[in-house]
Amino acid sequence: MDKRVVEEYINFLKSLDNIEKYGMILTHTGIVRKFSKREKNKKVKALFVDYKKKDLEDLKEKLNKLFPNLKIHIKIFKGERKIKEPIMFVAIASPFRKEALKALEFTIEELKNKILTEKEIF
Repeated sequence: MDKRVVEEYINFLKSLDNIEKYGMILTHTGIVRKFSKREKNKKVKALFVDYKKKDLEDLKEKLNKLFPNLKIHIKIFKGERKIKEPIMFVAIASPFRKEALKALEFTIEELKNKILTEKEIF
């Protein structure tokens, strides 16, 4: 596990003022894969990751409105990322599993389709 991801998780736990109200914490760590997802069987050397801060802030506001009972944390690791390095970290504290799973899927889809810009480096 990448030290930066562990630090993000610990910081997220520290931010939960009343952790006893949450029944679970769900996390997702996206990492750079070895092979291209666009060009079959082509090895990737790295991935360049970028995003607009305003877009991420807007997503966080949207998530707070859609999932008011959850605590959601998102960290995007910008710049050139090597194989196995983290691209993103998402943590969701929720009273119930189903709502957390729904929120996680929605968050990842929004990040991948609307927020992140990824360029594979060969």
